[in-house]
Amino acid sequence: MELVIGVAEGVKVREVRDANHSALHSGVPRYKKICVFYITGRLVTIDGDMPIIINEGDRLAVVGGYQNGSFFAYGYRNLTLDEWGYGRHLPNFLFLLAIILVLVGGLVAFGFAFPYLGALPKLIGFVLLPLSVLVGYIGFRARKVVRILEKIDPRLS
Repeated sequence: MELVIGVAEGVKVREVRDANHSALHSGVPRYKKICVFYITGRLVTIDGDMPIIINEGDRLAVVGGYQNGSFFAYGYRNLTLDEWGYGRHLPNFLFLLAIILVLVGGLVAFGFAFPYLGALPKLIGFVLLPLSVLVGYIGFRARKVVRILEKIDPRLS
């Protein structure tokens, strides 16, 4: 995880249809915002459901990592406008979801593993357990981004 601070140049924001969201549930397609810009010569990409408040010439602090040759931001802080771009409650929600998945996975794998039920409960349980580790890792990463961005004082930069 890397912190980059600089001035946003060449800011382009697009709204695209979210391919990971099915419109069958609500009947309404969901769109996500993608913002591409340069900071200190690095190509930075941010995407998400929330509005991205970045203008040309704004001073930004961006936390993320490299993916496919560009810097993918997990969160940002606009130091010019003192705006944030991350899910404030998302890390806590992901940790809670990970705990629930561990409990449900363990209950299904070991609580319903009677001989006459076959291998299905164990299969479901052992699929939920690695999924809970993945969700926990994403929650840990999101919490780390929040902590890094909160330490930055916009008046000093």
